Amino acid sequence: MRKTNRLKYFAIFFILLFSGFYSLAQTAKQAQLDSLKEKLKKDSAWIFRYRKVAPLIGFDNRNTFIQNNAPVNLQGIQLGVVLYERHSLAIGAYEIRASSKKAARKGDKNKTEKVSLDLRYITLFYQYNFVNTRWWQIGIPIEVGVGKFSISVTDSVNHLLKGYPFTRGMTPVGIGLDVTFFPLTWLGLNVTGGYRKVFDNEPRLNFSGAFYSYGVAVDFGFFLHKTFYYFKKNKYRKNVRKINEKAS
Repeated sequence: MRKTNRLKYFAIFFILLFSGFYSLAQTAKQAQLDSLKEKLKKDSAWIFRYRKVAPLIGFDNRNTFIQNNAPVNLQGIQLGVVLYERHSLAIGAYEIRASSKKAARKGDKNKTEKVSLDLRYITLFYQYNFVNTRWWQIGIPIEVGVGKFSISVTDSVNHLLKGYPFTRGMTPVGIGLDVTFFPLTWLGLNVTGGYRKVFDNEPRLNFSGAFYSYGVAVDFGFFLHKTFYYFKKNKYRKNVRKINEKAS
């Protein structure tokens, strides 16, 4: 009888001892999991944090009017920074390549002239977004630049007229209104309109005038942050798997 009681006590002792070790192991495991989860939260908050300074990369595709009220396309790129999510500062580089034909009366005959334009300039660009919400971004872009243009005028048999090609420097200044609607967090529909004044003009071409553009605005930073978060979360899952495998 005494032997039976001893076995019973030993069994209870080992069960309690095992339960204690198991409980400690589970507590340690949960502490490790909680620590990993807290670290993921902190890393996530850091990745998606409010940024006082963020990089700016923009591709500009404008339409404007220079000669005979015919639209020409102006392509450019902007590189700079966004400060406090409202102020954009950038340097832009733009280029226009355009040509047109127009009739000119000489004597009693009509002859055709072809005017070709090669224009390049760089600008200092600033935009203040006075509306900056989840759905809308509305700002006033202002730019001042320097550049040069070259004009070639040929007759109907493609001979250069006297005095061409003609090259001169130019100083463009522009202001406008930029409106972007964001149906998705990372994708916006953009419309921009404004007026450009050029102080060094050419009689054959009027560089001063309205410009407009429309297109899409893509927040590449959104994908960059999502990529960083993906790798952080993937590392978190691997560590959780290791802890669970060690505890099993």
